[in-house]
Amino acid sequence: MRCWNLLLVTPLLLLQSLSAANPEPVQPLSKALYSVDYYQEQAELWAATAEQEPQTAKAWLYYYTAARNANVLHGEARFDLSSIIANVHENLPKSFEAHYLTYWQSNLFQRDYDALLQAYEVGPERPELVHDLMHYYAISGTQEAYAKQCHKLHAQGSLSQGILQWNYNALASVRPNGVLLTQGDNDTYPAWVLQEVKAVREDVMVVNIYLLLAEEDYRSRIFAELEIPDTFQRSLTSTIVVQCRDLLGLIIYHC
Repeated sequence: MRCWNLLLVTPLLLLQSLSAANPEPVQPLSKALYSVDYYQEQAELWAATAEQEPQTAKAWLYYYTAARNANVLHGEARFDLSSIIANVHENLPKSFEAHYLTYWQSNLFQRDYDALLQAYEVGPERPELVHDLMHYYAISGTQEAYAKQCHKLHAQGSLSQGILQWNYNALASVRPNGVLLTQGDNDTYPAWVLQEVKAVREDVMVVNIYLLLAEEDYRSRIFAELEIPDTFQRSLTSTIVVQCRDLLGLIIYHC
């Protein structure tokens, strides 16, 4: 039985307030966080670009990303994301963007992994895929492919020294053969990279609580390895926060 050291960590992001007159490349919130007004403006600018140049793939990618970010920060659907994806499929059928955005739009509990793999087939070297492929191969237990994506993410140089040091400290805080429970991108992927690329605390099992909640096969495999009875039943009427709380309660009860 593994020793448990439960550590929930929150991604560290710097909120910036920017305003731009021209459309700029837009990243997911896990990689860069600006004001809601910035994303609103960028979505409108990229929407205009996509309307004028419907064959420009990056316009649709950044339009969707900015719109999605704006919706999240607004707390409501200001932009119709499904409509954006429909337009991508109409103008750029079978493109990387069509497949990738279809995957990204899919529900947390019903991920369209077929669309992800189709995007990978079209653009195997696209940097946007690395996090998602790490996630996919981690839950499927495909170790060689998972390790390859960890090395790719490290080679990109997108993980700052600060976030790597923070994750190093999180891993270092866990007792031998313990489990580190994480909840976001910035406290999961860097930890995986440190373990796989730098051989840091390979004895620690890093488990993302949202993946544990959403992926039944993954949860069954992890629970079996940790000798926890797989009795968790997700309440369809509860919020994700409540579901995570209930899952954590089960884990703590058996640790």
